[in-house]
Amino acid sequence: MKLLVLVFFACFFLDTNAFAAVQYNITVTQGANGAITPSGVVTVNANTSPKFTIKANANYKINDVIVDGVSKGAVASHTFSKISANHTITSTFALITYTIRATPGANGSITPAGTTVVDRGASKTYFITPNPGYHIVNVVVNGTSKGAVSSYTFNNVTTNYNIGATFAASAYTLSTSSYPSAQYGTVGKNPNLSTYTFGAQVALTATANPGYRFVMWAGDAIGSTSNPLTITVDANKNYIAMFDVEVAAPVAHFINASAGENGTISPIGATAVASGASQSYSITPNSGYGISDVLVDGQSVGPVSFYAFNNVVATHAISASFAVSTAPPPMPTPAALYALKIYSSDGTLSALVFQRNYSPGAQLTITQGSSVNYTFVNWSGDIGVAVLPATNPLIIIMDSDKTITANFTHN
Repeated sequence: MKLLVLVFFACFFLDTNAFAAVQYNITVTQGANGAITPSGVVTVNANTSPKFTIKANANYKINDVIVDGVSKGAVASHTFSKISANHTITSTFALITYTIRATPGANGSITPAGTTVVDRGASKTYFITPNPGYHIVNVVVNGTSKGAVSSYTFNNVTTNYNIGATFAASAYTLSTSSYPSAQYGTVGKNPNLSTYTFGAQVALTATANPGYRFVMWAGDAIGSTSNPLTITVDANKNYIAMFDVEVAAPVAHFINASAGENGTISPIGATAVASGASQSYSITPNSGYGISDVLVDGQSVGPVSFYAFNNVVATHAISASFAVSTAPPPMPTPAALYALKIYSSDGTLSALVFQRNYSPGAQLTITQGSSVNYTFVNWSGDIGVAVLPATNPLIIIMDSDKTITANFTHN
């Protein structure tokens, strides 16, 4: 009896082990930026149907779920039906992205152009640029006006966008003026419009009023002396015509010089002399003759060998006559004669007004007067170191060749 019971117990134990539950493993592989729940190696009983949940991190999305090497797509969960073998499950994730499509109108651009992919939560700046001669009218984002802005930034992007822009031709002003005032002259525009389009050609003409003259342009053409001046409009422009008082041409007076026989006068003929200037003449008889008389404007000034017209303001005449010399034959010219030259200068022009030779030691007194247009200032040249330049009359001693200049200032 005892033996029979033991055998029965042993058989019952063996049968219990034979009917224990069968289990399988499901291996979960996590992709970056998301998770599968439950995770790791999950042991499940046979014929059960475990469910796995797939969830992406913030700003990411499920890209694909792969079960036993086979893609299931971007599903948020997967259920294994009545497990009868081991399985694997893995997932991949990707950033959520949106598109921004730029569609500029004619005569301008939006940068970046076309369609741009932007990550969720990111920012993107667009620049709106009109073509030359045009301006931005309006920028529209997803149907909403943003005004005539030159840039627009999409912050924390969470949806798709469209951005567009419209442009229009710009109108530019062209202003002109006269300096010092319109009393001096005027400026004309051709064509004369209130505004101009980009690239328009306009001719500017400065016209001086009587007594004035056009000098040059200032403003957007500073220094130019072209008149008319043709300009191309590419922005708002400002041009100033500069005028000045007209400077009258100097008045010239003529001095007619003539000489009788047996001598000369230099210069001879008609000589033009500027108003207020001076002109000198030298009278020279031929050998064996002497100067008989010199007439200035019909009046005798005696048998002089030199005559100067100072501050000439009218027409004059000078004539010389000569006669056989009754004086004893001249003594031989001493070997050592010194030349004296006297010049007249106004600081700009210098003219020789007197030239003659003198014996050594000759003492000369030179007096210089002023005129209506000129005032005597001082002497310069060989006047001696002990003589003040403004000394008038000036006394010099001929101990060498000398050159002296009488300096004047214009009144």
